[in-house]
Amino acid sequence: RVRQSLGSAFEEVEREKMRDMQAAQRAAGRSDLPTTKILEDKAKIEKAEEEVEIDADGEKVLDAGLAMHYQAKRVIENRIFRYVTRVVILAHMIGMASKGIGISDFWQEFAVYADLGCTIWYIGETVMGMFAAQSVSDWFQSSFNKFEFLMTLLGITGLAIPSPVVLLIPAFRVFRLMAIFPTLQALLLASVASVQAILNVLVFVLIIAFSYAVAGRWVFLHT
Repeated sequence: RVRQSLGSAFEEVEREKMRDMQAAQRAAGRSDLPTTKILEDKAKIEKAEEEVEIDADGEKVLDAGLAMHYQAKRVIENRIFRYVTRVVILAHMIGMASKGIGISDFWQEFAVYADLGCTIWYIGETVMGMFAAQSVSDWFQSSFNKFEFLMTLLGITGLAIPSPVVLLIPAFRVFRLMAIFPTLQALLLASVASVQAILNVLVFVLIIAFSYAVAGRWVFLHT
């Protein structure tokens, strides 16, 4: 039975919302203060609980969509699923490296099947992530999810055309393997966050250099 495997759906939703809000409050340094959003979420949960159906045994019947949401979330958060995804990414990178002139037929076939099989896995992972999110719009709020969706879309496009160049673009997905090493992941995130600051410094240096060039042009015009 769904309730026996997942527990009370609405209690789990409430606990999930409370954990998210407590984490956000801890990040803001206000872990002991209630927020209006928690009260609003509790009101929504209570309203949904009033509308839930009751079976003959007096148990709450879990909505099919809600059951799918929790099953998808359980799969996404499963450690084995994450490890398998990393192995798939590594196999895909090996398949991409196996393309080229002078490569044996075995590796050429491996590259073709790696593109097809890994793309199917990425599609399943993307769909599973959408089901695990509160809504599709919430899923797209994450920059990582947008990046992953774009890589998956390019992979499908590369298989449909077919285009070797488009098929190689998803190689950027290899950066996901940095999650295995927290230090490397922190360095990657810090470097990405510093891109705008580095560009600002570069523009500043170019403006200064251009100003000196113009000044030198007029000062030393006749020398």
